[in-house]
This record gives sequence, C-alpha cells and structure tokens, in this order.
Amino acid sequence: MITNVVDHDRWIPQSLWTGCQPMSVPAVQCRATSRTGKQCKNKAIPGGAVCRFHGGASPHVASKAAVRAEVWSWGLGDTNVDPGEVLLRLVTQSAARAERYAMLLEEAYEAAERLKQAHDARRTN
Repeated sequence: MITNVVDHDRWIPQSLWTGCQPMSVPAVQCRATSRTGKQCKNKAIPGGAVCRFHGGASPHVASKAAVRAEVWSWGLGDTNVDPGEVLLRLVTQSAARAERYAMLLEEAYEAAERLKQAHDARRTN
C-alpha cells in the first residue's frame, strides 16, 4: 500500500514507516507584523514562520514549510530519536522519490512516442 506522507510528490510505502512514532510539529506564532507594528497573533503554518495571511498560503512557502514539518516530525531535532532510523527514512524517501520521477519520465516518454507516431502517420497520409 502506498500512502502520501506530506505532499503529492513524496510517496513512501506504509510498511516502511508503520510503527514509527512521528513527533508533532510545534505551533509557532506568526512572525509578521501588522501596519501598527504589532506582531500577528495567528499561528504560523506547520513548519513555517508566517500564517496563511502573511504569505504562508503561497505555494513556494507552503511547500518549504511542509518539508520542514516532515523533517521535524522525523525527530531530527530530538536527541531521543535513533539517528539510524531517521537516516533509513531519508534514504527510503529518496528512493521512493526517484522511483516516482522515473515513472513520470517513462509516462512522458511514452506519450511523446505516441505523439510522434500520430504525427508521422498524419504526414504519410
């Protein structure tokens, strides 16, 4: 069974992370300031420094924050987590990502071949 861990392009087989107890991402107050100079009272997006109203909703900020939240949930900042387990998760994620990209490249190559064949067939007629 394949399960989406954080976002659309990181797929990790559930069997590899079942039984791992992820840490929760700490809630942080938004670091942005209002026009009056006071700090925003909203909570920042998980893994981010700002709330969704101050840039946390932009795709670039949200994706970076999602990566930070995932790394935090793996316990990289915690001395109680086994570094070997964290390394295994990172390697597994990299392998799963490489496999996913290879599959996408293969699909794109096959689509290009079909387009070329259709174009060549149209030329000969």
